[in-house]
Amino acid sequence: MTNEQKNQIIRLRHDGFGYKAIAQALCITDDAVKSFCRRNNLSGAATKDVSLVPHFCVECGKEVLQTPHRREKKFCSYECRMLWWKHNPPQVKRSMTMLTCQCCGKEFYGYESAGRKYCSHACYIRARYKGGDLHE
Repeated sequence: MTNEQKNQIIRLRHDGFGYKAIAQALCITDDAVKSFCRRNNLSGAATKDVSLVPHFCVECGKEVLQTPHRREKKFCSYECRMLWWKHNPPQVKRSMTMLTCQCCGKEFYGYESAGRKYCSHACYIRARYKGGDLHE
C-alpha cells in the first residue's frame, strides 16, 4: 500500500466512508483497508452511501472525475493508463486466440478483436493481388 493510498484512506474514513467503499475506490482489498484502519484507530461505523465514494486513478492515485451514467473511469489520463498497462501485462484483458489464415490456411495466434485475417504480410499481398507479385 502506497503512502498516497494511506492518506486517501484516512481522508475517506474521516469523511465517513466504510471499508468496502474505500477498498473499491482505491482498488485494494477490504481486509487491507480494515487492518490499516484498525492499526491507526480509524475503525467505527460508516455513515456515507457507497455511491458517493470518490474514485482514484489506479496508477498515480489522483482523484478521477466520473461522468454520471457512464462506465467508471479507472485512470486520470491516457499516460497513466499506458503506464499501468506496461507495468501490469498479465492483468490487461487481451487474450490471444488461435486464428486461421484466409490465404494459406495456416493457424497462428493473434488478437481476435484486432480483425486479423492473414498470418503474414506476404499472405495479405498474395490474397489482395490475387497471387501476383508487385514487381512483375
